[in-house]
Amino acid sequence: MFSTSTAPEYIGTSYIETYLYDADEQHPAAVKTVRGGSLYALVPGKAILVHSEPGNILHTYVQLNCSAEWIAGIDFTDANAATARIAAEFDGWAQDRR
Repeated sequence: MFSTSTAPEYIGTSYIETYLYDADEQHPAAVKTVRGGSLYALVPGKAILVHSEPGNILHTYVQLNCSAEWIAGIDFTDANAATARIAAEFDGWAQDRR
């Protein structure tokens, strides 16, 4: 086993993981975009990653370069507020094509 006295430190990148259940019914636009595979939308400092899983589930990750204080300031017990705060970082990424 490798041992070191160096303490880990935050380097400025956070990943937020979630699952979208009942994806066909609850998130049809995302299902259409992913098409049963994977989606990688990347720009410097932020990304959206999605892949399909069995059982009508989309497994999603958001990657953001942000301060430790910014990510710590998100109340993940309030799903609506957390979603709004994170989604605001992606304003203008896509048009609604319904």
